[in-house]
Amino acid sequence: WWVYTASDRSRVDTAQARVDIAEEDLDDTRLIAPYAGTVARRRVEPAQRVQAGETALEIQSRDDGMEVVVSAPETLINALDRNAMHAVTLAVAPQTPMMAQITELATDAGDRNAYPVTLAIPKPAPSARAGMTAEVTLRLADATLAQPARVQIPVTAFGQGADQRTFVYVVDRDNNRLARRPVTIVDISGDKALISAGLEAGEIVASQGVAFLHEGQAVTRIGVGARQFNE
Repeated sequence: WWVYTASDRSRVDTAQARVDIAEEDLDDTRLIAPYAGTVARRRVEPAQRVQAGETALEIQSRDDGMEVVVSAPETLINALDRNAMHAVTLAVAPQTPMMAQITELATDAGDRNAYPVTLAIPKPAPSARAGMTAEVTLRLADATLAQPARVQIPVTAFGQGADQRTFVYVVDRDNNRLARRPVTIVDISGDKALISAGLEAGEIVASQGVAFLHEGQAVTRIGVGARQFNE
């Protein structure tokens, strides 16, 4: 017969707890995919030490569709039709448009006062891959809320004030001095932006060195496109 004391029982319980922890740690050495998919990227190497919560593999699945994120200007964000299906076209497959629905509208503006818009593509094309460039044609629920674009200028002409409003410097043709003017951006494509308010066709704006300019500064225009700014 063996007689166990309270101290013996405590040591047994402690040893069993260590065994349980070791078994859990052993189970954690196996990575089980939460869903079927394809390994898109491996972030760790065999035998590499990793920390708890560190990403080891990135998995992509097409079973639940794909998402595309675009930016909508502040003049259009309230006019988008959230119930409509919007066309998404890949640069690699322009003849095969996909349909997508808006799932999320950001509440905070990003660069150039544009709001990120997330759309879900339930049935992506076979050629679609994560990270590809896409063109999205957004449908409007109320076209009267959208302001037509009137002027196209380089994105390098924009500045942003302390009030987070976008502005440009317009050259006064009479005295060649700069006037700071707030503008409304409708869309940005490449290095050009469309302006719906704040500028008139034919006006001249400073397109370089905006951070070094100020209201009332005298300027001298040299050539076409290039600008020289003097005090």
